Amino acid sequence: VYVKATGEKSAEMVTDQGAIYVTSNRGYNWKAAVQETVSATLN
Repeated sequence: VYVKATGEKSAEMVTDQGAIYVTSNRGYNWKAAVQETVSATLN
């Protein structure tokens, strides 16, 4: 899992499966930025 701050209260998280999540409230809630992971697409 890789997490990068993109602002004072926002961040992006990428998992080893290729899912991408974003937050804009200091990590209290995360929302998927893609509909399907890279692994799911390749299978």
